[in-house]
Amino acid sequence: MLEFSFEEIDSALSTLDISKFLDNIHGIMIHNHHPRGKTSQLEIFNTSWRLGRLSRDWKFALVIPIRKSYKPTGTSDNFRSITLTRVSCKLMEIQ
Repeated sequence: MLEFSFEEIDSALSTLDISKFLDNIHGIMIHNHHPRGKTSQLEIFNTSWRLGRLSRDWKFALVIPIRKSYKPTGTSDNFRSITLTRVSCKLMEIQ
């Protein structure tokens, strides 16, 4: 079974948006992760991948509806959504 590599996690970190995530961790904190922290994250991802399981926390998302400009609020078609997830979930998504 293929596993994630250190290079893949580094690449995912380099493309990660530095905005705040659902777990109140800023992307900039993750960008500046020490190599040992990246290695720990990689081990967590690979274990999750091998077991075919995701943490319950990773499955939770906060969906925020944002009204489209100049549209009435009467129908859901006039909204777009922003979804906030945990930083670990977003990193795994990128990979």
